[in-house]
Parts: sequence; structure tokens; C-alpha cells
Amino acid sequence: MGKKSPAFQLYAADFYMDVIGWTNEEVGAYFRLLMYSWINGPLPNDTKELSSIAQCGVKKFAHNWKKLQTKFTSAPGDKLINKRLEETRKEQANYRKSLSEAGKRGAKERWKDHGDPNGHPNEVAYGQSMPLQPSSSPSVELDTNVSNTVKVSKKTTSQCPHEKIIDLYHKTLPMCPQVRTWPDHLKSILRSRWKTKNQDSIEFWEKFFIYVSHSKWLTGQVKDWCAGLEWLIRPTNFTKISNGMYHLNMNKTYKSMEGWIDAQQ
Repeated sequence: MGKKSPAFQLYAADFYMDVIGWTNEEVGAYFRLLMYSWINGPLPNDTKELSSIAQCGVKKFAHNWKKLQTKFTSAPGDKLINKRLEETRKEQANYRKSLSEAGKRGAKERWKDHGDPNGHPNEVAYGQSMPLQPSSSPSVELDTNVSNTVKVSKKTTSQCPHEKIIDLYHKTLPMCPQVRTWPDHLKSILRSRWKTKNQDSIEFWEKFFIYVSHSKWLTGQVKDWCAGLEWLIRPTNFTKISNGMYHLNMNKTYKSMEGWIDAQQ
């Protein structure tokens, strides 16, 4: 078994909106269950054991469980999991695997004319980038060869960086369909989006994808469907997303995507 990760990323806005209207006791119990599950794996499907993990009386926990149970789904072995947490776990495992494989490839390339490498197999030759795309799907085939490393910059460029935006989409929305090809008609649509005011920076697209990740509709948590990059950038769909039509749980606070982005400044 691989080494367990000691931490995971928690989106404050997402978590806050998920538990809005809950009591402090309910939020505390939910957070304890998440932490336990991250460390130990699936939770036992037993309210008595769960109340012990949440450090809450059995009777009180049974009452709180009416809300808490909506955040967990059944798993094999009469266990419970939080879907978002397990997606994050898988994403981290794939990321670590990609780093290891990149290191081995770098060592092999660096020492191919000098026998066996003396360095650590995870070392990477100077100048060689390591893929950050946390996906076990087949490699993305794009028209040009670019680094998989996503570097967020506030600087803008006149040319639409298709590959960087696609890499950022993969990194931020690993649960959504992978981009395998990017034909000219999709390049044209994305290019038009890039030319739109305030959308011509990698920083904007990072926030856009994070905003999408907060939508249960767009990330497959409501139906057996996830929005792909092609779907997201089409004018009609992009406008609906911008107007908050797929983020009803956040609309009372932020009204629209623009309001949410402004709040992140």
C-alpha cells in the first residue's frame, strides 16, 4: 500500500455553502467524520460507531445524522464514503504516480549514454518538466507539444494558450471528461472566449474551472453526467454558468460567477 497523504485541499467557499444552515455541532461532527475517513478510509455504516468517531452522544448523533447522511454514500463492505473526498484521494495518488514516472523517465534520458544512473530514480533532469495532470486516462493528444505543468500567471498574451487551458481544466476538474483531441472548430470557440474582455488570462481560467468544480450539476454529483471542456466553452452554456444557473446553492451569496470571482480577490 502506498504512503498515505497527510493532507488534502479544502475549498472554503464550497465547504461553507455545503453546510450553510447547519448548527456548529453538525458541522463539527461532519468535519470529524471527514478527517477520520481521510486517515482511515471508509467509515463504518453504524450510527453507534459513527457517534464515537464524531465524539457525540448516540442519541444526539442520531438526530444530527439526518443531515450528515446526505454527504455520504454506501460502499462495499457495509461502509460509507464521501464521494468528493475519495475523488481527491484518487487525484493525489495519480499525481504522485505521475511524478514518479516522470522522474524515472528523466533519469533514463539523462543516463542513456552513460550506463545505469547513479542518482535517485525520482530525480528529473534540469529543464525537464513533470506532468501535473492527475489522471489515469490515456495521454491527451494535442496538435503541438507543450509542458503539462500549469503555471498560473496574471500576465495576458495575445495568443490563446489552448494547451495550458486544457491542462488547467484536467488538473482542476479531474472528474470531468478528458480532452483527447482539440480540432479547429473548438480552437475557434476557445479563441473567441479568450478575446473577450477579462477572460484573456490563465488566472481567469483557473478561477472559472474552480467555480465549475463547486457545481454539483456540472461535476456529476446530481446526474450521471459531467460537463466537458467543449460543453463549458460553448456560448450558450458559458452564459448560463456565468449567470449562476448551475450554482443555485451559491447564488444567495454571490449572485453570479463574476460575483464569486470578485470575492476571491
